[in-house]
Amino acid sequence: MFTILPNGIFNASGMCNKNTTLSWNKRTDCCSWNGIHCDETDGTTKFGELSSLMHLNLMYSSFTGVIPTEISHLSKLQVLSISIDNSYRLRLEPYNFELLLKNLTQLRDLELDDVNVSSSIPLNFFSYLTTLRLPHTVLHGVLPERVFHLSNLEYLYLPYNSLTGPIPSNVGGLQNLRYLYLTSNYLNGTIPSWIFSLTSLSGLDLSNNSFSGKIHVFKSKALNGVF
Repeated sequence: MFTILPNGIFNASGMCNKNTTLSWNKRTDCCSWNGIHCDETDGTTKFGELSSLMHLNLMYSSFTGVIPTEISHLSKLQVLSISIDNSYRLRLEPYNFELLLKNLTQLRDLELDDVNVSSSIPLNFFSYLTTLRLPHTVLHGVLPERVFHLSNLEYLYLPYNSLTGPIPSNVGGLQNLRYLYLTSNYLNGTIPSWIFSLTSLSGLDLSNNSFSGKIHVFKSKALNGVF
């Protein structure tokens, strides 16, 4: 068993204690690090015990298998970032994906790159969310209107999936959206007028879909590129 001791690493605000992690050197045995307890029985990690954890960054990792259900118990988590070097070799079961979104009510940034979710997009996102990044996650089904009513959302990145149908036209409260990337899905219909009205939009990529209709003038003066 490899267990991270929450009282040994995180302070009262849930942030990492830098003095504790000074001993964390990849050239030494992780079991000798401050705040780490190792038990040789099964080699698993107890995510569910990190009740004060606010940031979990596992970007550019090489994990395989199934993301444990216990990750949905981290109720104070604000940032969850996981990306995998080996596409789709790490899975998040659809039920656990929905459970994660239901329980992590403080989540601001959700980034799951190349994680096999194989699910439609759940409807239970919370309004704190500013970043939703789910490329190469085997998402399918229609784009739910609920996603486009997240008033704090700044970054929506859902490319290289199997999303279908039109982009919802009945949308409100997305004035903070800066980046919208939906390339390489199976979306169709016309591009709704609200996209052209976004004043903070900096990046837009809707390429490799089946949209039709006219391209209107964009109101944003910060727009760097349109695809």
